[in-house]
Amino acid sequence: DTGYIYIPVPLPHEIKVEKADFVMQEVVKKLRKTALVASADYQGLATIDNSSLSYQIVVTCNPIDRLQARRNCLHSIIETLEENKITIPHAQLDLH
Repeated sequence: DTGYIYIPVPLPHEIKVEKADFVMQEVVKKLRKTALVASADYQGLATIDNSSLSYQIVVTCNPIDRLQARRNCLHSIIETLEENKITIPHAQLDLH
């Protein structure tokens, strides 16, 4: 069992790549200070979806702490996005 956690972070298409990279670096800085996290790295753009661009973060931790570490990371990611006035996009349904 590994202590790697891969976390996709969806950002809106409207955000410029330079801003997205800056915000993701801010996310990584915060994650490195997050409880139970041993290391955090930004891996770049992972996927392009209809409603978002998904950027990848990889975090390492003690395998036994993985679930709580993931919850801590998600909380830190949301905080960082809120601080940068970014809302997480959601899938949109077009009705005709």
